[in-house]
Amino acid sequence: MSELKGLKILIDSQDVKRLVKFYSETFGLSVTSESEHWGEIEFGTASIGLHSGGDASKEVWTSLSFTVSDIEAATKAVEANGGSVVQPPYDPREGAFLLATYKDPENNTFMASQDL
Repeated sequence: MSELKGLKILIDSQDVKRLVKFYSETFGLSVTSESEHWGEIEFGTASIGLHSGGDASKEVWTSLSFTVSDIEAATKAVEANGGSVVQPPYDPREGAFLLATYKDPENNTFMASQDL
């Protein structure tokens, strides 16, 4: 078996530079690559690849979820950087964690959670 070196999640984007800016500024991710057709941002060994060819008029559920230390601050950062709140932070498991759902500026749905 080959040793796993990291994880990359790909998201199609209509405007790669817009989403690179959104995710890097909202969550403090490092930009490792940015062009008109490809952008990559990372945290540790996980990265998000943003590929041109998406359609911002269509809603896409990305299954992307960020674990944050302060979900209220994350919610404010999402809105300040052009995203929107779909489901404000709530406690789905009675004291285990808080969960929120958002949309980025291109209509991609993603989540954030905060352990309690």
